[in-house]
Amino acid sequence: MSRRGFVLTLDVILAVFVTLFFAAAILRMSGTQEFVGSDYIYAVAVDVLTYAEKDGVLWLSVNGDYAPAYNLLWRQPRNLCFNLSLYNDSYGLLYSNATCNMTAANVVVAKRSFLNDTQFFLAELGVWYR
Repeated sequence: MSRRGFVLTLDVILAVFVTLFFAAAILRMSGTQEFVGSDYIYAVAVDVLTYAEKDGVLWLSVNGDYAPAYNLLWRQPRNLCFNLSLYNDSYGLLYSNATCNMTAANVVVAKRSFLNDTQFFLAELGVWYR
């Protein structure tokens, strides 16, 4: 019985294992990690609220001009549903608009507070998959 074939086989198995290990490590480091599930829609919700505040959409909405908020929600990705609610400082509802009926159990909610002159308001954006 020759030990030469055993050593060669063991050498090949070890080389394949090391090659696969390094290939997996390189792919792991080079790939970009994408948002999945609720992380993605939470990031979308925060981005929409940030844009709405910076662009003045929230300020216009608490002053009675709801058209910019309505247009902003309907320009978002079609695979997501949105429900924007605006509250005053005593948590009284001022405005609420949804782009589709809420049928999902896993709604992700992002909140953003903002000031309009000296009055405090809260914007709440619920996002879920269609």
